[in-house]
Amino acid sequence: MVVLVGDDGSEGAASAVAWASSFAAERSLKLVVVGVGDPGDTDDPPEAERITLPAGHPASEIMQTAADVEADLVVLGRRGAGGFPSMPIGTTAHVIAGSCGRPVAVVPTGFRPRREPLVGRVVVGLDGLRGSALALEWAASAFPDAHFSLVHALEAGPSLTWAGGDDAKDVELTRGARSAQMHEWCSVLHEVGASYDTVIEAGGVAEVLLDTARDRDADAVVVGRHDHGALRGTLGGVSQRVLAYAPCPAVVMPSRW
Repeated sequence: MVVLVGDDGSEGAASAVAWASSFAAERSLKLVVVGVGDPGDTDDPPEAERITLPAGHPASEIMQTAADVEADLVVLGRRGAGGFPSMPIGTTAHVIAGSCGRPVAVVPTGFRPRREPLVGRVVVGLDGLRGSALALEWAASAFPDAHFSLVHALEAGPSLTWAGGDDAKDVELTRGARSAQMHEWCSVLHEVGASYDTVIEAGGVAEVLLDTARDRDADAVVVGRHDHGALRGTLGGVSQRVLAYAPCPAVVMPSRW
């Protein structure tokens, strides 16, 4: 198995390399560092292989290299050396996370591994769709010894209320139904004997995920990407906000992995 990480010499890339190195070392995986532009003096982990990309579009070149080396995970810094500082996530990370056919981890700038093992607490978004099912399956395989917080958001709308109904009662009824479904959705955790808790809250999906990640002091957030034919290549609002604002590395999982 191969972990590929992009390095353009920026602080964000240094965070990504540090996280990818720890992830690969814990699992005895091959680490490939992809040099983008002129990263300057490099201090790669001794076990890493470095590939320097030719001039071109960084996102396309990184995804092609990931395919060439058959990478199982692509790791990127949330922001690189270029672009607009006011943007919460860089263009390269955004494009790759939305288009790559492989799991993509986006690491916040300045983030450093805080504990051993690297990931002990994981937040996973579940909505019953294929993308989230694959996200949980991948997370269970990648972090088998972690504790999982499985999150489902009840977004306010017609599905939760009816004219003249009791909103609070409706939400509680829906919460009960979702709770039973959640335990079905997380059967993969039962199979591996992983510990988990469930979080079912009313609110926007991204906000519930981000709040849970902060409350649980999560080491990683994992979400599925919803690929809808012609819309492939773009991030949905939920995955985009999670990748841009998560307090820890966030992984987006394509729906066809």
